[in-house]
Amino acid sequence: MPSNCPQMQPPRCPAGDPCKCPCLNPEAVTYVQPLPPPSCAPKQVYRHPKIAVEGSTVYKHSYPGFPPEVALLAKPDLCRPDQGPIKVPGVIDGHTTTTLSYQYPHGTRPQPCRPFGSNLMGRGPMQDATTQKVDYCAKPYCRREPFSDPRMPFPDTPMEGWTTTQMSYAHPQGATAAQSMKPVARVHKVPCPVDGLTTQKMSYVPPAVLPR
Repeated sequence: MPSNCPQMQPPRCPAGDPCKCPCLNPEAVTYVQPLPPPSCAPKQVYRHPKIAVEGSTVYKHSYPGFPPEVALLAKPDLCRPDQGPIKVPGVIDGHTTTTLSYQYPHGTRPQPCRPFGSNLMGRGPMQDATTQKVDYCAKPYCRREPFSDPRMPFPDTPMEGWTTTQMSYAHPQGATAAQSMKPVARVHKVPCPVDGLTTQKMSYVPPAVLPR
């Protein structure tokens, strides 16, 4: 019995009798379609405002324009001088603030001070020995003759030319050369012809074209 049956509450149907609840009658039960969920779309689209937006800004309120009549009255009249530049009698002084502040020092020109008692102007020949030659003079040296140490006598016979490497990796004398097993570079023709069918041809056979 369905859980939403109104006959579920006591008293229930007697035991052994068929239930007479209307929910078990297929003719009395109707399917009710559930309401669709509400849409998240906006209720209305954008609409232009009926009242016009005010065009005045802070700049327009702060700097209002003057009427043309007031602007013409506030403009001063043109004043043209009757006389040109007037010449000053006398000569204009050429001294400026810079020339008066930074004047050239009027003093005595310094005289040259040359050394006295120099021997470089023809008072005898220049000395050939310099400081470098005097400090680093050549020292006496006698060439030593070569000599042989008696503690290391040389052999009378020439030394043997064999070394450790030559004696360790000596060429084997009398060894038989290895026989080459390299195949002969030539092609032998087969007696029977090669089959022309390949895996590609046998796997992808073109379909037969039927006559029209």
